[in-house]
Amino acid sequence: MKLILTVKNQKEATLKLKEGNLVIDEETLTIGQGFDTLLITAIDNILAESKINKLCLRRFEISGKILPGTVLGMLIKTVKSALEV
Repeated sequence: MKLILTVKNQKEATLKLKEGNLVIDEETLTIGQGFDTLLITAIDNILAESKINKLCLRRFEISGKILPGTVLGMLIKTVKSALEV
């Protein structure tokens, strides 16, 4: 199972939980103030609704245009690191 965060632009991102090619759950997120809380809550909700344990996630992928030096880029890298523990 993998969780994929796709940043479409500076205002919108999509979070998908996939098993192979099958999309199990998907949420669209608005990027802005409080995005850190929104992202963590969305991940928790997707895992809870799908009754998936965090340990079942094999990968957390990030795609889209993200500048690594921005707060958004650092936040996403931090969340990825936390999920890989």
